Amino acid sequence: MSSTPPARLLSRQDLEDLEVFRRLDDENPDLNREELLSALRREVGHEPSRVVIRIIKLYFDPYWESKAVAWWKMAGN
Repeated sequence: MSSTPPARLLSRQDLEDLEVFRRLDDENPDLNREELLSALRREVGHEPSRVVIRIIKLYFDPYWESKAVAWWKMAGN
C-alpha cells in the first residue's frame, strides 16, 4: 500500500474551505468550533465536506491540536 501525500486527499474546494476557516479563526480567536463551522458555512455558501469537518474537529481536539498546527505548517501556511 503506497502512501499518498495529504494534499492529494483534499479537493481544491476542500483546500479553499480550509483557507477560509483559517482566516475566520485568525480573525475570531474567541469563537468555538461550532461557531466557526457556522461562520464557515455562511462564508462559503455550502456545507463543507466530511474531510474538512473532520480536520476542523481535530484542530480543536486538545490531543491533536499540536498535530493540526504541524499539518498547517507542513502545508506551507
